[in-house]
Amino acid sequence: MSAFYGQSFGKHPKAEQFLATWIDLMPKLGTKAGFLPIIKFDNDEMRTMTVAHLKSATSAAEKAGVILGLSTPLTADENKKLLDDIGSPAVRIAYNVGEATDAGRDVYAELKSLGKDRIAEIIPTLSDGVLLQDDKRLDVPKLKTVLDEMGWSGWLVLQRSRDAKRARDVKYNFGSNATYLKSIFQA
Repeated sequence: MSAFYGQSFGKHPKAEQFLATWIDLMPKLGTKAGFLPIIKFDNDEMRTMTVAHLKSATSAAEKAGVILGLSTPLTADENKKLLDDIGSPAVRIAYNVGEATDAGRDVYAELKSLGKDRIAEIIPTLSDGVLLQDDKRLDVPKLKTVLDEMGWSGWLVLQRSRDAKRARDVKYNFGSNATYLKSIFQA
């Protein structure tokens, strides 16, 4: 559902229809967790609408055995409040390490605060410039240790983290980052 990077989910007239289609499609594709970017809440009304849309879909998601992973720019405490307001284990956070890092937040403390049962997936990539293994802003072995201590397991989703000198070489960048993550998480 990455199309919602460019538009507001909360005020979209077909948000609930999109959720129903998404929930129906995930088991057919053999996936248990999906990704929905909730970029921001312009106001309290927008947040209320977003929560209402998601609440309307939780019964179907629970029945289908799927997780709706929300990617938000919110802090761990704000995400916990959002999840509490939605009130379903079928809605969790797709935690974006890069966004939290760029916002100056403590990734490791936030992950611990969220807890394993509130996390759908981890996006362990940072903003562009260098490959993940060369970016000193994230200690990937420490990230693995924190996740292991929490008892979390699940999807690691690669995004950016491109070498600025080879920014257009998708195979090189994603291949290098995937190889690095595998060396840490599958060791």
